[in-house]
Amino acid sequence: MPDSRRSELFKQAVDSHRNYIYAALLITIFVAYLPVAPIVYMRMVFGPVINSQSISFLLWLAALLTLALVATGILEWVRQRILLSATVSFMVKLEEKVFKIAFEQGSD
Repeated sequence: MPDSRRSELFKQAVDSHRNYIYAALLITIFVAYLPVAPIVYMRMVFGPVINSQSISFLLWLAALLTLALVATGILEWVRQRILLSATVSFMVKLEEKVFKIAFEQGSD
């Protein structure tokens, strides 16, 4: 099978899974920034909270940090499910064609 036909099959498969790729990319951007939340929390605690000695501000910061960490876990799980679905769909779409191509090359 010519290389152009192989690359065309792969390109069609990637194009049909473009939504999976974009969704995973968008979630990855948010997941990459959320681990910075503990650093921001510590800077806020050792700055305004200690200077003002405000317990309510500290509690709100702790609640926001907890929310950010929970959001990180949920987004990681969603991203993992999207990538798993994309992988399974991609393999199902290409496995028969790859199997046929392998036997065509083997019989040459």
